[in-house]
Amino acid sequence: METGVENWVQRKVDELKERERLRSLENERIVIESRLRRHHAPRLFVRLKDWLKQACTQTNSEMKRDVFLFELVPQSQVTIRRLNSRRILQIVYDPDAQRIYYKAGNDSGEYLFLVQADSTVALGKESGVLYSVEDVGGKLLDLLLYPS
Repeated sequence: METGVENWVQRKVDELKERERLRSLENERIVIESRLRRHHAPRLFVRLKDWLKQACTQTNSEMKRDVFLFELVPQSQVTIRRLNSRRILQIVYDPDAQRIYYKAGNDSGEYLFLVQADSTVALGKESGVLYSVEDVGGKLLDLLLYPS
């Protein structure tokens, strides 16, 4: 009878140790991903700001009139106005939340900084769908051009 108890105890101890090991690995993964996001997120936001500014400047140049007015409010915010309408796009980078929030009229949402399998950081949605800086920039400017 002692053997049955010892076998059960050993199995349960092994299971508990494995759970603790997995929990420790998961906690380590979370810490590493958080560090990667904190390191790369500011750079991605700068790339997005640069892309948006260039897209606004080139659109104005090609149209031979001002269509967009790009404004860098503080370092963590961008406002883009569509000059022939009252539409305003506001973009806010929140380093603590590790997100970019946007609002244009009734359209609003957020992009997250997601760590990919190769340890690079990309912009994405809660669903896990990833987007390039160019895709996000285009989607944001489309909110000014094609309001819902």
